[in-house]
Amino acid sequence: MPNHKCSNMRLVIAGDIIRLRKYENPVYSGFTRHRYVSAEDETVSDEMIADLDKAIDNERDKMDKSLDSRARSNKRARREVINLVNANFNRHSKFITLTYEENMQDVEEARKHFKQFIQRMRWNYGNFRYIVVMEFQERGAVHYHMMSDLPYVPKKTLREIWGHGFVKINAIEHVDNVGAYISKYMTKAEADIRMINKKCYTTSRNMIKPVVLTNPWEIAQFLRKNSLNVDTNVEDKKRVFTSSYTSEHYGNIIDIEFNLTPNHEFRLN
Repeated sequence: MPNHKCSNMRLVIAGDIIRLRKYENPVYSGFTRHRYVSAEDETVSDEMIADLDKAIDNERDKMDKSLDSRARSNKRARREVINLVNANFNRHSKFITLTYEENMQDVEEARKHFKQFIQRMRWNYGNFRYIVVMEFQERGAVHYHMMSDLPYVPKKTLREIWGHGFVKINAIEHVDNVGAYISKYMTKAEADIRMINKKCYTTSRNMIKPVVLTNPWEIAQFLRKNSLNVDTNVEDKKRVFTSSYTSEHYGNIIDIEFNLTPNHEFRLN
């Protein structure tokens, strides 16, 4: 028997950051998606292959579509990063930037270097959790932003273990949403041609996953237990963000975000 579910609410619990999404039309889940190929995606015809100019234009169009598609999908990736970071880290976690002294632009080579860095770090500091975002400098060079639950490690030691350039330990004690803070570094990588069909972030395997609730009763219980008010006409200092927009399939959608961090800074948007 298929296990189909229906709900008009979705609550994501990621550490101290709580995000509620309410749909006007119910959302169904549990269905199997079938992949298909449309006529527009078929192989280029012999006539087009014979025409070199048209073939080149066709490839350029495909590249543009890939870039546009990545820009759209990166919005989902940023949300994944925000939720993962908030579920695993906070303002007291270690936020480290790793850069290259040389102008390293080879993404695959840079990935190998980071993998080696993690292996050496694990040898010294055990099975720590981390998430890392790749970013590009103005000159095109790769560098990394890593959030982790590492203990205190001297900057000199980090630089020696990294071995490819400079290391910066960033102060984030003032940040009340560390997920949103690190996700902003994904912007430059999302449309870069080197990152087409590649993720601009990676995580350790021992990350805690955010809790997702879709049962209206469970959601109501959680909101009541934490004294979270979804009524925008009633003041709630924990409610830091509210937005609404219209979807073709789900009608009006309302997003409400709460921050349970003590003494968090109030955000309007």
